[in-house]
Amino acid sequence: MDIEIHRNCSWDYLEILDGPLLISPLLKKFCNKTHPAPIISSSHTAT
Repeated sequence: MDIEIHRNCSWDYLEILDGPLLISPLLKKFCNKTHPAPIISSSHTAT
């Protein structure tokens, strides 16, 4: 994955939401090239 680095995450970014809907709570927002630790949702779905 190639996400452009920006200190405010204004351009390229990836958001992981805790649930199936776009209004689900935000788990993590990425805007750099680091490999994150595992992300665990509270249910069996993430968006």
